Amino acid sequence: MMNYTVKQLADKLEVTKATITNNAKALDLELKKIDNVIQIDDRQADLISQRINKNKQVNSMINKNLEDVNVSDSQTEEKDSRNDDLVEILKQQIEDLKKDKNEYINQVNNLNGLLKQQQTLLSQQQSLQLQSNKKIKALEIELNEIKEDVIEAQTVNINDKVYNELKNSDDRNKKGFLSKWFKK
Repeated sequence: MMNYTVKQLADKLEVTKATITNNAKALDLELKKIDNVIQIDDRQADLISQRINKNKQVNSMINKNLEDVNVSDSQTEEKDSRNDDLVEILKQQIEDLKKDKNEYINQVNNLNGLLKQQQTLLSQQQSLQLQSNKKIKALEIELNEIKEDVIEAQTVNINDKVYNELKNSDDRNKKGFLSKWFKK
């Protein structure tokens, strides 16, 4: 049978001396003190070892669960952070789309203004063309009337000339042969 000191058992189990004494108290073990050094027999050492190992397993499971919770919290925070980033990106995209929409509306309004201006100019051009056509038609009519007047005047002049020539010719025919030669 072997006896251990608190330090020896603590070193063997890789725990502190306080852990050994606390577990001994929890198990209601009476530890013997020899020469001012606490001694632990094999049976007590086994009971303390079993309790500490059991506690280590429980602590390990608790730590693992805590790590899982921490990882989960970390993942949740990371996910929240990613969601926040995504929300910011989406907000920025919405703002960009609003700006684009406003630009398109301005472009449509400008194009509508240009279209109205073009329609007004076309209407004015057509009106001027119609007026020009009316003036051209009026001038053509006036020109035709003037031509008719000129032709009529020429015809009258020609008629008068022919008439005068015929008249003169008749007068000459009435003159004698000698007067025709001497033109008297």
